[in-house]
Amino acid sequence: MTTSGSTSLSATTSNGISTSSMMNITTNQISTTLTTTVLSSVTTASTISMVNATSIVATTQATIATTSNYSLVQSMNSSALTINSQRFCHPTPCIAAMHFYQVIALNVSMDDKYTIQCHSCMDTYGYLFNTTFDPTDTTKNLIEEGDDYGSSTDIFLTVTLQRSIRYILVSTTYSLSVLGPFSITSTGLVPIVFNLFSNESAPASFVISQGSSSLASTSPVYFRTGTCTTPNFYYNAFAIHVYTAGVCNISLASNFDSYEYLYNNTFNSSARTTNMLQSNDDGTGSTQFFLSYFIDILARYIVVVTTYSASITGPFAINIFGPN
Repeated sequence: MTTSGSTSLSATTSNGISTSSMMNITTNQISTTLTTTVLSSVTTASTISMVNATSIVATTQATIATTSNYSLVQSMNSSALTINSQRFCHPTPCIAAMHFYQVIALNVSMDDKYTIQCHSCMDTYGYLFNTTFDPTDTTKNLIEEGDDYGSSTDIFLTVTLQRSIRYILVSTTYSLSVLGPFSITSTGLVPIVFNLFSNESAPASFVISQGSSSLASTSPVYFRTGTCTTPNFYYNAFAIHVYTAGVCNISLASNFDSYEYLYNNTFNSSARTTNMLQSNDDGTGSTQFFLSYFIDILARYIVVVTTYSASITGPFAINIFGPN
């Protein structure tokens, strides 16, 4: 028997689901397409092909559209950079450990992406480390660092944190020797637990030791740089002894462009590189040197004050900022 034609069927069930079916019937071949739309935003499309009414091939595709709303949680902690806060070189290497900083341990209970921001009147800078922080090497275990966010001078970090790892956030400032309060906020699916490290390991106070002298025509002379037939750089040498080990910052105030050298134990004016630990020229950003070094109580140090240019004389004052 040969039959040709088309039939359209539609029905609405009691649960509000609309079903439509279109049948195309030809000789020995039946092709049926059935589309069902379910109101729960689950769409299922089924295609059934019957060839010669003896074999059935079925293909089913399902798409489930779901939408979940999550609430973000904000955590906050406040602290301050004070004269008793620890100091380090930032960025490293640098000429002086004069950036105060605060160390904050971070822990989360859920692996996810978090936003960490520092709010302050200071121009802040932040580092995030994995597990530990070494103030002498800010590249070790470093995950991310951040400075300004847009037109703001606040830290802004967006990072993925894992619950099995302890993170170390170091809050400091862009410029050296800046003090002031700040607050840290975090945003994520769960709160971040902040634990501030105490600064008890830092000296309770610092002492400024001052001395004055001058470079005169009667001062000793030597070859500071290059090869000359006649020594023409005036200099003064000072011995440094400390009662408490720690980082000392040495600076000079004068009307001339100064230069400084730090030596271990002895200084030989005819071999200026022997025993030399550090040297510095315009460390303060002007024409005055600024040198920072860890001073041991068992060692003897020699500071040599001279000038950038030859044959310069004049008075100066030397300041040493550090432990007793």
